[in-house]
Amino acid sequence: MVTEKQLKNLQPFSKGASGNPRGKRKGSKHLSTILRELLQVKIKAEDFIKGRCIKQPIGKIIILELIKRAMEGDLKAIGMILDRLEGKVVQKTEITGVEDEMLHIKEITEDMTDEEAAKIFLREIDNPDISKAIIEKNKSKYG
Repeated sequence: MVTEKQLKNLQPFSKGASGNPRGKRKGSKHLSTILRELLQVKIKAEDFIKGRCIKQPIGKIIILELIKRAMEGDLKAIGMILDRLEGKVVQKTEITGVEDEMLHIKEITEDMTDEEAAKIFLREIDNPDISKAIIEKNKSKYG
């Protein structure tokens, strides 16, 4: 049962108002900053390359464990390493357009410049065949 107070909390903020008017507290750290600091903390752990227990940063221990698993044939570990070194492989999607011609839709990725991404975006929204094909593909994919 939903109470009246709970319903009031579901209302959007009024125009110009914020849900956090004072903002973030001074001196508070972002989660990624805390994680980076913790990964630099040194602890004693076995270094399988040197074959002995030494004091080293937690981040290095994690990387060494990932390398060790990759060397043992763990495909997920191998994939993670390759993704970090070479970047993830861009998957191209090919779908048939209105007149059964193949339309090539290139995915916008993080490593592209703003200009490259904008050209792809504008080309795809300006071409009605591509727009229709994307809509149809998503309908069949997601119902």
